[in-house]
Amino acid sequence: MQKHLVNIILCISLTPFVFTGCAANNDKDKKSLPNKTVSKQSNTQSGKITPILSPTEADRKDYKKLRQTKMIYFNFDQSSIQPAYAKILRAHAAYLIANPNTKVKVEGHCDERGTPEYNIALGERRSKATIKYLQRLGVSKDQMTSISYGEEKPLDSGHNAKAYAKNRRAVIVY
Repeated sequence: MQKHLVNIILCISLTPFVFTGCAANNDKDKKSLPNKTVSKQSNTQSGKITPILSPTEADRKDYKKLRQTKMIYFNFDQSSIQPAYAKILRAHAAYLIANPNTKVKVEGHCDERGTPEYNIALGERRSKATIKYLQRLGVSKDQMTSISYGEEKPLDSGHNAKAYAKNRRAVIVY
């Protein structure tokens, strides 16, 4: 009898804890939260309350800033994407995935060294390498087109290493 009474008391006293604990772990609740969660944090130096962006909102702002960079550069006679441009391409990919009706043209460019035919082919490889990279990140092939201008549209008309480096690029055009 005493054991039965103890069990009833435990069940009654623990019930509120069980129900409040379960609500925080519900996946549906997590998905329905707004993406723009902002909390407040006290700034001990000034006494002001400053907003703290949630990681998703911070990423969104960072990606918006990164998407303003529409050019990626290549080493001499290369068409492989350098790791330095991964964040920029991830930002473009995130935008294109979120906006499936948006289309981009990826232009491939070269410096003036090499024959016109070779540079057209190299510009095409650079453009296609960029598209392939974006596809691996989840962007639909149907959203992207490729074009090569070879050496025909230099960014810098100089004839030195600095100018050549600026001209070896792929440009993402929205």
